[in-house]
Amino acid sequence: MASSKVTAAAPLLTEDETNFLRFVNLLIRIAPKAVRVVFDKYFQPCGLSVVLNQSKGKMEYLNQRKILNKSQMELLYPLQGTATVRSSDMDLTLMICLLRNLQKMKIEDILPAAALTSEEADLSRIKYYRNWIVHNTDGYINRTDFLSMWTNVCDAIQRIGGASFKTECDILMSTSLDSSYREVYVSFAQQERRLEKMEGEYIKVDEELKYAKEKICQLEESKDNTKDNLLLEVADWEQDDKNFFVTSTVQKILESVQQTSFVVISGSPGMGKSATAYHIALLFRNVMGYEILPINEPSDILKFCKFGRKQIVIIDDICGKFAINNHSVASWMNLKKSIVKLISQTEDTIHIIATCRLHIRKTKQFEKFIQAFKIKECDLLSDEFALDLNEKCKIGLCHLNQEYIDLIGDGVIFETDSFPLLCKLSSGTKFNPDFFKKPYDIYKQELDEMATSNKECFFGLALLVLFNNNLKTCLFKDRDNQIFNDMFEDVYEELEMSERPSKLSVLRSLQTLKGTFVKESEGSFSAIHDKVFDFVAFFIGKMLVKSILNYGNRTFVADRMSFRVFDETDDFVIMLDEDQEELFFQRIKEEIRSRSFVTVFRSIIATTTYYQQKLISFLSKHCDTLSILTGNLWAVVLSASNGCDILNIFIIEERFKRLNRDHATETDLKADDVLWDVLCDTQINTDDEIHNGIFITSINGPLFTAIDLKREDLIQVLLDTGNAININKTLLIEDDDITPLLYAYYEHDLGIAKMFIQYKSDVNLSYIKGNTLLHLVCSNDDNDFLEFLLNCEDCDLNKRNDLKETPLFLACRNGSSDCVEILVESQCDKDSSNIEGQSPLQIACSQEYDDIVEILFE
Repeated sequence: MASSKVTAAAPLLTEDETNFLRFVNLLIRIAPKAVRVVFDKYFQPCGLSVVLNQSKGKMEYLNQRKILNKSQMELLYPLQGTATVRSSDMDLTLMICLLRNLQKMKIEDILPAAALTSEEADLSRIKYYRNWIVHNTDGYINRTDFLSMWTNVCDAIQRIGGASFKTECDILMSTSLDSSYREVYVSFAQQERRLEKMEGEYIKVDEELKYAKEKICQLEESKDNTKDNLLLEVADWEQDDKNFFVTSTVQKILESVQQTSFVVISGSPGMGKSATAYHIALLFRNVMGYEILPINEPSDILKFCKFGRKQIVIIDDICGKFAINNHSVASWMNLKKSIVKLISQTEDTIHIIATCRLHIRKTKQFEKFIQAFKIKECDLLSDEFALDLNEKCKIGLCHLNQEYIDLIGDGVIFETDSFPLLCKLSSGTKFNPDFFKKPYDIYKQELDEMATSNKECFFGLALLVLFNNNLKTCLFKDRDNQIFNDMFEDVYEELEMSERPSKLSVLRSLQTLKGTFVKESEGSFSAIHDKVFDFVAFFIGKMLVKSILNYGNRTFVADRMSFRVFDETDDFVIMLDEDQEELFFQRIKEEIRSRSFVTVFRSIIATTTYYQQKLISFLSKHCDTLSILTGNLWAVVLSASNGCDILNIFIIEERFKRLNRDHATETDLKADDVLWDVLCDTQINTDDEIHNGIFITSINGPLFTAIDLKREDLIQVLLDTGNAININKTLLIEDDDITPLLYAYYEHDLGIAKMFIQYKSDVNLSYIKGNTLLHLVCSNDDNDFLEFLLNCEDCDLNKRNDLKETPLFLACRNGSSDCVEILVESQCDKDSSNIEGQSPLQIACSQEYDDIVEILFE
């Protein structure tokens, strides 16, 4: 029996083995509890599930990257009703991961310097040693190293967890250990190494897939960038390019593109603007190896254009089709600095070709746009780029035979700007020379005949009009789409058809029009050319006013509908009689109620006095809709930025009336709540094009937009009628939390910054790395802003950032002698030390800034 007991006894441990196991237990038993104190401070137990659900997308991304494993994800997102997420169930690694990624704490993988004792440094210290024990293969720590490491970790545990942890550390230090403790470590280390092995295998596979991912990267970007598949779109270009005739005009434009980074081809519809742009893009691809990028928004240039890649960007109808798109112009101007910088840095590897309609080119806004980007314009109507008769005839022969060209006649050929398009449309159809003299009349005859003899085809084109030239084929097969079903029924009634067609019969009929009226791509129908859609939309639209105003695409309504009361009309605009205006304003009412302001403030009639006054009169009879409009902050900004001055004044006046009325009936305690509920609606339809799309989801979006537009008048109104409540709310822009005051500084607008200070903007708020606005100003040597901030009553010129540095440190480090002098004259603290024990004077000396050293000594 005695022998048996001796055999079962745990073997004795050496001092170095004991040191190692004692340190292991410190890190796997005590350290996680201290980290949990920090974790619970930032993630309150009662709100942890909410935070995790709000961040599920990010957690899934971390899971995909193998930063989080399957069991950790199951712990964070248990099956509904099975468990509550608690930090007590999380190990140290998971808590560190969440603090890093959700709280944005800077927890490093390296051992921090001994002088660094911040919360982030202590967490980094614990994380480092935790990883060290996992990879230790000896199982020994000598006495000297042990005492140093033990003190380092114990001090960190006590700083982040509290003084009570000292007792636990002391007990562990004095506890007798045997080899059974080794089993705890072995089990822990084996589990961790298995996880690391899995992650290593994942990384290996990830590297093997890297080449394949790079190959498909361009396709994925293009799918994000365009509604239709890029490959199919370019394939259409290639097909059309087979009949393309290279004229002297094309050669001149090609030379311009080769010599200039940004070229705009302008002219009337049908002159071959897009065909020329596509031909040059294909030439650049086939001969010089360029990648083709069709885009719609200027932000796409920054998103998809890459350094080191040869890319040619194609933009159709830049800045608008029927009217200048002020939103688009503003977006371009807002991104001017970044786009110009990108183009200049990429030298000859990025070229931009845009097409532009003549009436857009003639606007003052577009003239400023041309000058701002130093664009080379190729005007197809100018003497330099105009086609002569001989070249037009050669273009015609690419589509028609000589007999037909002769029948058209030289006079018509020479005078018809859209001759290239009309030749293409005539190819493969019954030839009619009158089509080149009065193309709309010919289309009108065909559509008249279709309305009588082929009603299902006509019905299909009517639906194409309602969907603004983008009709999805899946709609015809979806029985449960109630909106489409109602639309289908109403179109049938408005067209006064004797028999109701089926949806599938209309779909089949549309397919018979391919090549003559429509084309089909990626599951949707569109007209074979924008000019053809102009004809169809104008002809059919006049017959479908009620359906268009009830169901039609809001951009169609905004761009193609006007009132007959106006004498001047654009081509192919549907004119509404006075008795139809009421229906139009009913549509506007619905747009307001859905917080969609495209039709309200950006239509072709929005800036007219008649429209604005009629809308005000209409809204006075619909108080609930009026309340929505006047209570929405976006309405204030967009009415002003789009030139609807009468509406803007009306909205502002109504806001002040409501403000005064509601304040008079509420107590002071409820005043702010009333202000918020009544006047601070920031909802907006996400389909709306906003000056900067980043702002659309922010509670301060309208205010940031007004800053972008440099409209102090709008900012004043927003602040006076409610927005001051949110003056210190932040917006996440490129991973930085930014307040309106900081954004005004980034926009270099001192006047707007002064306004925010007057409305109690917190000048001492900490931003990235704990820096205040004063820190940033001193980093950038901005004396005007510096003097302004120092004159602010509440400005703390000695506030420290995460490195315990005051603004003076940053001014010294950056050699900003003027800033240093101003700060010293303002009685800043010259003798403070940063986290590394350095003073401003020491930093100036190390950088050899003698002038700053002299100022500090004085």
